[in-house]
Amino acid sequence: MGLQDVDRQKVLDGYQILDSGYEAGFDRITELARTIFDAPAAVICFIDKDRQWFKSHPGFDQRQTPLEHAICRFTVLSDKALLIADALADERTRDNPYVTGPDHLRAYAGAPLIAPGGARIGTLSVFDRKPRRFTPRDEDILQQLAAIVMHNLELRRVADHDWLTGVPGRGAFERRSRAILSAGNGSGNGSGAADRQRNALIVFDLDFFKQLNDTYGHAAGDEVLKEVSRTCQSSLREQDVFSRIGGEEFSVLLPGTAPDVAEKVARRLQQRIAAMPRDRLSKYLPETAGITASFGVTMVQEGEASIKHALRRADAALYAAKERGRNCVVCSWDLAAAEPFYGKSQ
Repeated sequence: MGLQDVDRQKVLDGYQILDSGYEAGFDRITELARTIFDAPAAVICFIDKDRQWFKSHPGFDQRQTPLEHAICRFTVLSDKALLIADALADERTRDNPYVTGPDHLRAYAGAPLIAPGGARIGTLSVFDRKPRRFTPRDEDILQQLAAIVMHNLELRRVADHDWLTGVPGRGAFERRSRAILSAGNGSGNGSGAADRQRNALIVFDLDFFKQLNDTYGHAAGDEVLKEVSRTCQSSLREQDVFSRIGGEEFSVLLPGTAPDVAEKVARRLQQRIAAMPRDRLSKYLPETAGITASFGVTMVQEGEASIKHALRRADAALYAAKERGRNCVVCSWDLAAAEPFYGKSQ
């Protein structure tokens, strides 16, 4: 599995770890590695499409490096640890700017981070600024520490995802949204450069879901939530952030999306939910049981580093959709009473 393997990248993206904030659990592992190896630097890094990104990096002051400068890229090509006693004497690393430059990295030892399916997504590594030999025991310790990193990643993923539908929960949604807003741009879902800098938010919930539960039972309600999640995920781009943020409430962050496109996406989701195939639901619900949703749409305003303000605006639009009879889409910029607050830029 090479560095540019699509399946490897999907596994990495699935952990939603890239560009996340510092977390004490990972920092403890790198500090422990530094102590065990008496090394000036230790890192937990992930090999992205075109960069090496560090989740934890005590002793090394870079948060990311270009992929071509990443010594760790050699580590993820094998299931075994990579041990380099002298980077200046190794043909793979002797011309690396972090070896020849002011960082003076001379010795390297790293173990790959191997996901349950076998994908190698990053490394746990230690560096020294002088040549040193690593022993088989050192290799074993590194691999054990790397396994602990992966265990933490798996626990993090389970905690972040909704147990029923398998989609990210509210905490994961807020963290991922914060990373996207901090990056300040999207992948583009509009007509021009300005749209690539805009982010749209959709919030929706299922109409009369409590009555559905009361009438047909909670097992039926659970299946509806799962089918809605499948339907929406198949209708969105890979970079869109779809989450279950409440009992029957869902959210979608659309990076790099113009207002008119965001409204079209919401209407598409509305129509597809109403027309969901019933084959998986037939044992729980009669064909006549209607499943619809009400939608609120807003734009994340320039300078907003948190999604919380946009969530409030989208919730206000969602409330208006319910007031208008449900099974419809309302955009915050169309709420006449709210126009002075939202501003003309919306």
